[in-house]
Amino acid sequence: MAEAAPAPEAAKAEAKERFDKGIALVAQQSWSAALAEFVESRRLFPTRTATQNAAYCLRQLGRFDESLDLYEGALREFADMDDAKKKEIQKSVTELRALVGAIDFDAGEPGATIVIDGRQRGTYPPEGPLRVAAGTHVVRVFKKGFQPFEARVDVAGRGTARLDATLQLLTESGTLRIEEEGGQKLTVVVDNVEVGSTPFEGVLAVGPHVVVLRGEGDVGTPPTAAPVELSRTTSLRLRAVKLDARLRVEPTPAAALVTIDAVPVGRGLWEGALPSGKHQIEITADGFLGQRREITIGAGPATVLAVPLVRDEDDDRWRIPSKITVEAGGSLGLFPSFFGDADDGCGDACAGGFGVGALATLHVAYELGGGLGFGVTGGFVHGSQTIDGRTASVRPVGLPAREGNVVDELSLTGALVAGHASYHFDGAFPVLTRLGVGALFGSLTDRRTGSFELEDGFAYQAGPVAQSAAATYLVVDPEVRVGYPLTESLELSLGLQVLFLVALERPRWDAAREVDAAVDGIGAFEGEDLTGALWVMAAPGLSARYAF
Repeated sequence: MAEAAPAPEAAKAEAKERFDKGIALVAQQSWSAALAEFVESRRLFPTRTATQNAAYCLRQLGRFDESLDLYEGALREFADMDDAKKKEIQKSVTELRALVGAIDFDAGEPGATIVIDGRQRGTYPPEGPLRVAAGTHVVRVFKKGFQPFEARVDVAGRGTARLDATLQLLTESGTLRIEEEGGQKLTVVVDNVEVGSTPFEGVLAVGPHVVVLRGEGDVGTPPTAAPVELSRTTSLRLRAVKLDARLRVEPTPAAALVTIDAVPVGRGLWEGALPSGKHQIEITADGFLGQRREITIGAGPATVLAVPLVRDEDDDRWRIPSKITVEAGGSLGLFPSFFGDADDGCGDACAGGFGVGALATLHVAYELGGGLGFGVTGGFVHGSQTIDGRTASVRPVGLPAREGNVVDELSLTGALVAGHASYHFDGAFPVLTRLGVGALFGSLTDRRTGSFELEDGFAYQAGPVAQSAAATYLVVDPEVRVGYPLTESLELSLGLQVLFLVALERPRWDAAREVDAAVDGIGAFEGEDLTGALWVMAAPGLSARYAF
């Protein structure tokens, strides 16, 4: 199909002027203003380029369903466009379909008017599901003699939200009477639905309503509040004026209440005609900080006012409830050494193996809504290390001390008890930081074997002999974890904790412990501290956390 039929030269010239102005506004990323120019250019003289640019601006404004409608319209109306342009528009159509869903009605009252985000979308039943951009929408359904229906609907991309919009007969109603001061016959619109013409009298549901009058050209009235009371008549005498300006208010969130010049006009997007000049706009929503704007609008394309509200963090609805959390974890323990006297005596020929072990913990905490938590930790700690070939001496009874090489197989086991403070950062991959302070109560066993050489070259083995000693440590336990939520309550995480162990009671080899010294008889090893005053264990591991 060719572009539009011939139009008067003046219209073509103005359409081009509007189009060029729109292009300049696009360069400034003034999407709302550019859209208004392209729409006016299309009205004067429809072209493929104006249509495509209007659709592009709608996409930038997040009005994906309207953008998709225009792109699809361009493919139908300008079918003879070149292949490159057609492929470009088809690509946009494919991308937008992923950002657009639909609302379908399972039930409703035949003939009822459907309004979505302030736009009339026909009557029930619609021909099919009604397209909307993915996100939250306010749906209203009206019919004379019935209570109005209103719902907030969340729609996913490519998804269809189903809605039962069954209307209930009016049981509590009042009468609304409207006339125009000059006696003009104007269309009466109540809550965005045409209900008749002036003079008008009708039965409406009890509660607040919004009335506008519309006439030919720009004649009409701005929104007027119409409170209807039970079994009483509310009379309005309105004066028609010139409505030479248009305003579109786009609040966020979608269910925010829009008030224009002290008249609440509804929730969600609002667009309508107003007299040019100054107007007071107020946007409010539960749980958000309201905004009030004073704007000046003039004749011409609609002025678009986007008003995003900021969440009121002090509002109770945003407070995350406190909870009890239980976390069980297991980790691999790694440490360079116990740093005792045995390690200090390890020379060049000695092999001091890296310490390995395991850590199992159970954390129980009370976590405040903001993420700060306090709790207790219980756990089991094990660590072992072998020191092979260090120089040591044995003292046979009645004989001089004899030098030789000793192997120590050190093994620590203990119970960990601690208190902790933590902070849980929510997100796609939650982060938990935790600091615990407590004590480790356990024992350390040294299984020792010595090899000693006599003057004649004969060598004998002393031991093996094992000795266990109590080991008590102050434990400082910083930790960081990165989680993956499996459900709202269950979370798996990988993390790293480091145990700093300060000896309160250092395990020590008892010099009175006898050992078989072969031909030297009975002997004893010298007394030694089996761990240092401080040693450190790093523990990477996996845990599961459940919040009640």
